[in-house]
Amino acid sequence: MKTRKCQSCPADAAPGRARCEACLAKDRERYRTKYRERRKARHLASEYHLTPATKARMEKRQRGRCAACGMKTELHVDHCHDTGIVRGLLCPGCNTAAGLLGECPTRAARLAAYLKHHFDTSISPTIARMTAVA
Repeated sequence: MKTRKCQSCPADAAPGRARCEACLAKDRERYRTKYRERRKARHLASEYHLTPATKARMEKRQRGRCAACGMKTELHVDHCHDTGIVRGLLCPGCNTAAGLLGECPTRAARLAAYLKHHFDTSISPTIARMTAVA
């Protein structure tokens, strides 16, 4: 069986295709890049009733920082799963934690107390020794 040549380069075309895998991959990446912002805008509108401009204003108001921990990183829309109301923008870690805690402030406070207790009683001496060596 004779192999076809790619329409875009001298390589052999992928089986059943007019182009090689490398050229197909380049096309897919170009397509993704071209429509990435449009996809994000549709997601913001359909899930949270936000425009990209509104999210940008929220990011500016929060100075590009997570509303919970203050970390400057990529921010995700945090919303109440019962009402759909947008609360703010969180880093991926805080957004995941809020979801895993069932968005329950009592559980979050108990976890924070637990972590603080164990940090103060067992981990901080280790950290103190590590920082003293450095």
